[in-house]
Amino acid sequence: MTRLVCLVAVVGVLLAAQPAAQRAPLIRWQPTSGPLGGEADSILVHAGQLVVPLHDVGAWRSRDRGKSWQLVTEREGWGMTKAGPDLFVFKRQGLHRAADLGVPWVMCGAVPHPRGTYGRLIDAGETVFYFVMDVGLFRSRDRCA
Repeated sequence: MTRLVCLVAVVGVLLAAQPAAQRAPLIRWQPTSGPLGGEADSILVHAGQLVVPLHDVGAWRSRDRGKSWQLVTEREGWGMTKAGPDLFVFKRQGLHRAADLGVPWVMCGAVPHPRGTYGRLIDAGETVFYFVMDVGLFRSRDRCA
């Protein structure tokens, strides 16, 4: 009986030491044809299209779910986001708004932040929030309209 218990214990240890069987991935990834050439911190869905703003490059747009891409704005700025029906982007002169890519941007004005710091726009539907580390959270309900 002791030998049987020892044999069962050894088999249990050996089985526990075996690597677990590899499972098939739960999600499969497929490469797209772009966009390339810069750092992106967001992918936006706007007016039925994908928009990928790349720092120091511009915004890329896909109207066919990532099969093809078109550079629609060059070096617009950084920190693009959408709020409600509009797109927002930071430029040197401050915050700008546009209803769509390819149309002129409307100057909204300066954003509240001390020199040398930067903030992040946060989409909350019809309200736009602007967060600056160590300074605070600001909001705008008019969205520069």
